[in-house]
Amino acid sequence: MYGLVNRAIEQLVVATAGGPAWRQVCARAGVSPDGFIGMQAYPDDMTYRLVGAASEVLG
Repeated sequence: MYGLVNRAIEQLVVATAGGPAWRQVCARAGVSPDGFIGMQAYPDDMTYRLVGAASEVLG
């Protein structure tokens, strides 16, 4: 998926629970918290892991 999707997940987590929660999501998903490039393609599995980890962290 494109980085726009991953960036939207990041923005949701940060707006809802703050930067530390985003770093926790990234750690659980095994993804670097450094950010995503909007129109760059990333593996779908990465996005699925981010969504799963965000779901766990945000409850």
